[in-house]
Amino acid sequence: MKLDDWMKEHRTEFDQAEAPEGIWSELKKSIPEKSKPRNFRPWTIAAAFILGASIWWFYPEKQLPPEAESLLPQSFLKQEEGYQADLKMIESHLDLDQLRQKPEYDWVFEELAELEKINQRYRDDIDELVPREELITVLIDNYEKRLRLLQRIQMELERNEKHAKNENINL
Repeated sequence: MKLDDWMKEHRTEFDQAEAPEGIWSELKKSIPEKSKPRNFRPWTIAAAFILGASIWWFYPEKQLPPEAESLLPQSFLKQEEGYQADLKMIESHLDLDQLRQKPEYDWVFEELAELEKINQRYRDDIDELVPREELITVLIDNYEKRLRLLQRIQMELERNEKHAKNENINL
């Protein structure tokens, strides 16, 4: 006979029997109390702070790489200033915000954005092992393309303006 079967058969006897007095208090004493969960959060925060402070204190300072621009020759930097001045001068004559609203000039701004991405990629490679001559050649080429593009737009706008004046005169 299995224990489960025996318990089912004698179930009524168990239900009628009363527990002896004091048994619950004795059982309670024999069962260990659950300990309260410890709060480790303040200790972990303090340990993390001490670890971070000790790393900061004892870890030698990293030598920062030299400014990427300082790796380029001075002759190029002066030439670059000239290109930037030319670009600003042309951009000041053009109303770029107004041109952005005209769909026929979308290609110009897409091309300028692509040239800027290329310029930024090469600038990121300044401190890498890219040959300086190649890098400088690409950066100069980039500036020249941007200048030609803006000059072309400037000439086209001037031609359209003259054409509009001539149409008004003929009417």
